Amino acid sequence: MTDSHGKKRIVHLLYSGVGGHGNVFMNLVKADKKMEFDYFVIFFGIEPIRNAYVEFCNQENIPFQYRRKKEGIDVWFFVKLFLSIKKVKPDVIFLHGSYTIIPAWVCKVLFGSRIIVRETQANHLKTKVDFLTLKLAISFADALVFLTAEFKDEICKKFNIRSNSKKLSVISNGLDLNQYHVDRDYKKAPRVISMVSRLVPIKDHLTLIEAFVEVNKTEKGVRLKIAGSGISESAIRSKIKELELENVELVGELDEQEITELLAQSDIYIHPTFGETMSTSLMQAMASGLPIISSKVPGVVNMICDKKTGVLVETKQPEVLAKTIVQLLNSEFERVLCGMEAKKYAKENFSSEQMFEKYKRLNAKA
Repeated sequence: MTDSHGKKRIVHLLYSGVGGHGNVFMNLVKADKKMEFDYFVIFFGIEPIRNAYVEFCNQENIPFQYRRKKEGIDVWFFVKLFLSIKKVKPDVIFLHGSYTIIPAWVCKVLFGSRIIVRETQANHLKTKVDFLTLKLAISFADALVFLTAEFKDEICKKFNIRSNSKKLSVISNGLDLNQYHVDRDYKKAPRVISMVSRLVPIKDHLTLIEAFVEVNKTEKGVRLKIAGSGISESAIRSKIKELELENVELVGELDEQEITELLAQSDIYIHPTFGETMSTSLMQAMASGLPIISSKVPGVVNMICDKKTGVLVETKQPEVLAKTIVQLLNSEFERVLCGMEAKKYAKENFSSEQMFEKYKRLNAKA
């Protein structure tokens, strides 16, 4: 439990692959400038642990473990996860998603650990298993954190929970905003459009690639750089090859510093998606002062104000997306307006220090 220096011990359960959860964890730790908590991390998943996570934990002297999960049902995985948590005996078990609620609950019963669940998966993208584990988290967790008020209200309505329950909180994700400071020249002709995300079916990469066929008919010298990795990579590469798009490049998985550099080099950020809760990539692009094009879907419309902090389009409409890209490429006024308003919004809403202070209050109740 509490260590010899009187610090509360917090174990974070984090998916081992790419995702905003890792960024949130790292920003929480960096915002703890007085080192008020003692951290331990258990990474889990079917993917190997990212090198960026290993390097960060080593740099911050944070002990960690990796528990591999087999695809499908893997009962032994949950047993091993329980044993890992048991060994740490934390004051707080911090879940980035409700999937691991059962071993966390067993530890709560045995050792009195407090459970905080940060719920992140967009409701319309949840599976039956996701809803089942969330239902368990509502019953077993001491605190359930949502990223937006809209997200919280949806869950309250679905599970018939009082929205003013003391168990429920709304805490937005946060960034180290200084990391994304860019003296951006909006007047120069835009040449680089970027996207950063996992390459998975819930992102609308294929529509973006099809749209670039139309963009190339009128715009010369513009490049699209797509960062990330995932199960859709093969399909995306095939589509790029099929359409003979030499100016569309998959740059692979990037670490945080490389993402920052890519955004600094970019002139427009684009994020077609079928749904989000609170996209870290969009937050990073806004903090970088980039004019943004994204999809008119839940989890984006609460972050991007159409024609103010970005431009929103419907999904699966490559012609409309292409027209929007061309318009933004050729409108300095729109790029300046959207880029500057996005940066202002990020400064006011995405501070990692604000995020840390809110979670600190939850941790202090342990």
